Amino acid sequence: MRHVLFIGILCIGLVLTGCYFCKKHEPVPMPVVETETSTTTPQTGWTPEHFRETARSLTEELLSASWYQDFNSGEGRKPVIMILSIQNQTEEHIPAENLTRDLSRELLRSGKVSFVAPREDRPINPEAPEPTQGIAESTGADFAIKGTINRTGAEGENLRSKLYLVELSLVNLKSGELAHRCSHTVQIQIHR
Repeated sequence: MRHVLFIGILCIGLVLTGCYFCKKHEPVPMPVVETETSTTTPQTGWTPEHFRETARSLTEELLSASWYQDFNSGEGRKPVIMILSIQNQTEEHIPAENLTRDLSRELLRSGKVSFVAPREDRPINPEAPEPTQGIAESTGADFAIKGTINRTGAEGENLRSKLYLVELSLVNLKSGELAHRCSHTVQIQIHR
């Protein structure tokens, strides 16, 4: 009888303990430790916001130019665009592929163009001149974008910012003609 009573009390204790741990508890927020930017290391790199803003600006300029209206009225459809290359021509590490990715995202979001990517199995050498007709036939693209990132403005140790010029050329792949050229200046603040 004592054993039955002891086992009953033990079972009730286990059930109450289980209920306590099953009850949802509010998470306790962990304190956030704020870090300050080191004043000894200069902040000179491009941020994701620099790439996004550059892509937005260039997309807006590309799609508001006369080539776009001319193509729409002549062909009666959205132009098909591909990005051949955007090259970093500075001596600094600027991942141009980030700009390529953001530019293609902005072009797609606009809803005004169709977009194709270069074929993975046919590597494109951005240095070599390519027959534009061959690219148009193999990809179905009407236009191709090539671009560069260059350092511009004065250089020196006492500067508080760096200037970069991003230039894009839009080439009509069927005719080989330059359809549009646009640029965007990026200013990177240097924190010393």
